[in-house]
Amino acid sequence: MFMIVSMNEGLSLSELSELASLKKSTASRYLLDMSEKTRAGGEGFGLISRDTDPMELRKNMYALSPQGRALVKKLSKVPAPTTAPDHNDEQGG
Repeated sequence: MFMIVSMNEGLSLSELSELASLKKSTASRYLLDMSEKTRAGGEGFGLISRDTDPMELRKNMYALSPQGRALVKKLSKVPAPTTAPDHNDEQGG
């Protein structure tokens, strides 16, 4: 869900759940856990923010928080993994 939100900021729960091929209830749980507070009221990861759509007050729009943007920036600088060595050659097999 984090990656889907990062590539589709400003979408609603319905739109994001459809993109992720998830039920709305499942997508909502994931989004809440990545927000400031989890569904149980605990501290979330703070990676996603939720704002009310000014044109449709019952609709929430999801986007990356500043912490989420920092994570995307950090991840974009991680070098791509190289191919793993063939372990069969090391074992003589």
